[in-house]
Amino acid sequence: MKFLKYLLLLSFMALIVSLPANAAIRLSTEKFEFNVKPNDNYITGSFTVQNDDNEEIRFKAYPEYFEISEEGTIQTGIIKTNSDGIVKNIRFNPAEFTLTSNSSQKIRFTITNVQNLPEGESRAALFLENAKTKEQSLPSKNSKASASLIVKTRIAVPIYIEKGRVIKTGSIDSVNLNKFKNKYVYDLTVKSSGNSLIRAGGIGQIVKDDQLIAEFPINERPIQAGTAGKFKDIIQTTGLSSNQQYKLKLTLRYKDQDQKEVVLRDERPFILSKIN
Repeated sequence: MKFLKYLLLLSFMALIVSLPANAAIRLSTEKFEFNVKPNDNYITGSFTVQNDDNEEIRFKAYPEYFEISEEGTIQTGIIKTNSDGIVKNIRFNPAEFTLTSNSSQKIRFTITNVQNLPEGESRAALFLENAKTKEQSLPSKNSKASASLIVKTRIAVPIYIEKGRVIKTGSIDSVNLNKFKNKYVYDLTVKSSGNSLIRAGGIGQIVKDDQLIAEFPINERPIQAGTAGKFKDIIQTTGLSSNQQYKLKLTLRYKDQDQKEVVLRDERPFILSKIN
């Protein structure tokens, strides 16, 4: 009986997936960042949605508060005191629209009462949700029972507003290097301890005897104020010799509240053990 109830629950579950603009849907602006001046009472903005797909798409627009995960992705469904400052004061047009193939639509929005926002950063996202759902079958070992998910896709356009005294500060909290399934993986944690997010990214280098052996990018991502962001990826070991000592050097950059570049550095020695 419990198994049947579980299947019924899955059959009616809506899986909401927040996606950036893909090849079929293009946005003229993927995020907004505003700074409130002392005499500002409202803020306005607009962006265009372009449908490059062959199918007609029906969109519904709505705002929602969000937070940034450790991996730099949007998390919604969070209830937090005084988090609805933008959501309750944003007006946008149109709220629903249809895009035929190769057509576009401009979305205009206004955010009022910005003088009442708290000091530092406030944020919300304007979501465009595809009204058409897709059914996705789930694998099942039982040939007499089946389950499926009703999948909806939506595009998020983040809106960040900074007001008053803004502080953007970050630091490298920890660096670890681990061997996992015959590969080396670096695990980097960066803390954001101001009252507004930072966007950090940079490069990693493998050095031996002050000679650069390899270099790889650390892709930039937002780190929410008061939280930590985690960067994790595989290090290419091609060209490295077993049982030799190397250094992993990490260099990250972000811009502070005055748009000045801040550099964060750390390094860790390691010995490359034999890779099977």
